[in-house]
Amino acid sequence: MKVLFITSIPQPYRVDFFNELGKSCDLTVLFSDRFFSERDKSWQNFSFRTFKGIFLKGTRLNSNKKSLCPEVVDYLKPGKYDRIVISEPMSPTGFLASKTMQRKKIPFWIEGDGAFTGNTEDIKAKLKSSILKGADLYLSTCENLDKYFVDYGAEPSKIRRYPFSSIFDSDVLQDVPSVEEKAALRDLLRIEEQKVVLSVGSLIPRKGPDLLIRAAAKFPKEVGFYLIGGDAPEKLVNIKDRLGATNVHFIPFSSKEKLKHYYMAADLFCFPTREDIWGLVINEAMGYGLPVITTDRCNAGIEMVKDDVNGYIIPVESVNDIVQKSAMILSDEDIQVRMGRESIKTAHRFTVESMSLSHMELFEKEK
Repeated sequence: MKVLFITSIPQPYRVDFFNELGKSCDLTVLFSDRFFSERDKSWQNFSFRTFKGIFLKGTRLNSNKKSLCPEVVDYLKPGKYDRIVISEPMSPTGFLASKTMQRKKIPFWIEGDGAFTGNTEDIKAKLKSSILKGADLYLSTCENLDKYFVDYGAEPSKIRRYPFSSIFDSDVLQDVPSVEEKAALRDLLRIEEQKVVLSVGSLIPRKGPDLLIRAAAKFPKEVGFYLIGGDAPEKLVNIKDRLGATNVHFIPFSSKEKLKHYYMAADLFCFPTREDIWGLVINEAMGYGLPVITTDRCNAGIEMVKDDVNGYIIPVESVNDIVQKSAMILSDEDIQVRMGRESIKTAHRFTVESMSLSHMELFEKEK
């Protein structure tokens, strides 16, 4: 089966998916850009092992905007591919590809990682609607993306679900690390606290690190809060100092192996995001056997976290809920183990392999 994907940059987790999918089909991926300036430099390291990756020629609108690549039209010919999927339809190149295939009556699918519906009445919304309602099928990760597609013109009967992830089967632990294993890792990482709450993500307002610092200030110093996300902005340092939250530690982005050590050394993962259309750190935390607390504006959490089973979904901006739910989980090791094992079960359903398998099943099944 010949499959074409049209996307923007070679995000590491997407390249992993394409390399897995390329084992099962003749896959070509068109990229409109090599790199966006706001992304970490590590995103420039990629290897196309099982698929043909092509960087289209085009015009960059500015340093952080996606390019318009008229060359994409050359690849859009009737019968050339069995399946064509646009993963970023609102980008300039995605828009051009969508309108071209609508005009040429070439079947195509639209895929998203996640979304929240915004204003459906303004000019931008009308543009979204003109693009989205023209696809033959829609690949969705979650209920909110289903709603987004429908709100902008998709027929509900054309929506299909797939599991979204950045972790492989081999990344998922077989069981929650023992007390002894955690202690050894904490010694390695020079963690002195008795309990560890971990959060991973850029230290920007949208991710809610300020909320976590305010929550940490309400805990005894024996509970450490480790925020892995690069250099801390002065504003966050000032909040920490003003509240006397000496149990808060800002950790630079680490290697995959060191990050794994932090996950396995922790007792709880907390991600108080104000909005994430997915949130792949939830997949990672669950794969390492951690209970998870996140918000009702994190689609990964909404789809993967079940209250009192493997964590809790809390309202955005609720420091009190962070404190209450965290304290409850941290107070009982049996709860941590029970929830951690449920997280592992969930993570096994959301891996790169299952993501690829789901796509192939849809490619072969749908007409």
